[in-house]
Amino acid sequence: MTAYPSAFDHRISRRDLLRGVTIGSGLALLAAATATGPVFAAQSAGGKEFHGAWPFELPPNGHFNYMTGVAHAILRGGIYDDLVTLPMAMYYWKEQRWLPLLAQSWGFDQAASTFTVKLASGLKWSDGKPITSKDVVSTYWAARIMRNVVWQYIDRVDAVDEATVSFHMSKPSTIVERYVLRQVNVLSDVDYGPWAKKAQDLFTSGKDLDSTEGKQLNTDFQQFRPTQVIASGPFNFDYNSITNAQLTLVKNPMGYGVGNVAFDKIAYHPATRLQRASAVHQSRQAPGVQRQARAPGAGLRDRPRPERDSVTRAIRQSGSVHGWLLRHSGAELDIG
Repeated sequence: MTAYPSAFDHRISRRDLLRGVTIGSGLALLAAATATGPVFAAQSAGGKEFHGAWPFELPPNGHFNYMTGVAHAILRGGIYDDLVTLPMAMYYWKEQRWLPLLAQSWGFDQAASTFTVKLASGLKWSDGKPITSKDVVSTYWAARIMRNVVWQYIDRVDAVDEATVSFHMSKPSTIVERYVLRQVNVLSDVDYGPWAKKAQDLFTSGKDLDSTEGKQLNTDFQQFRPTQVIASGPFNFDYNSITNAQLTLVKNPMGYGVGNVAFDKIAYHPATRLQRASAVHQSRQAPGVQRQARAPGAGLRDRPRPERDSVTRAIRQSGSVHGWLLRHSGAELDIG
């Protein structure tokens, strides 16, 4: 297995540090929303706050089933969801290299037709449980219920040990790397393990999602409503304060990179689709923005997303999200 070591090493600099913590991933997405509406950083008695705008739906239509492909999850699929749940890695398009997050190394075994991922050590969910290979296996089996595209290339996901996951490829392709590492945010086995078991039972029986049982499983899963998100990122929802005027994220003390986050609280205010479209347009027109070539085999949904990516360089140059908000310098596409 070819390893992709962490960006951290003995020559670490401030620039490298910002690449390796949440500021270089989720908080880069946070700053991109500054074009969507009224945004400001505030100092309250409880610490620094970031205020931004993004559309969200109130429960019960808005919900916390955070599986990729399920509609109406609050903040899911936007530029902020990586603050709550993380993928295993992100990609620096300009430098053509990966940033490890939940994963620390990975690689292909051509002879065995597998793609294997080794998780970083010491990671925990917001409920205090460790993040293990069981969570990854459950996430991807549950994703199969939603016909996730990675299952066009794989036919099995196995936990090799507590920290290692093997994806067996029925259709070997290098695109599996991106689909596994970036396209699906890992979710907790506590919530998604039972659904993974149902998916495994369905396919083991020889049936598929086009069967009566498969269609019912898909319907039931889309109606699954956890009361909260078990988070891996540096923030989680303040579930008791959600109103139609504001939604707040507070620090998750167990979250990845939480010690490096500049803000204690993030408040969102509703934004219209027109404001959201304007944000995307403005980010594409930002000074210094350069388009990057897609990775070989990548589809439309795998292209760098300007509304996520264009602020990353400026954040690193400014030293923090707060610095970016003060300077609002030009940026170039970098991470996705």
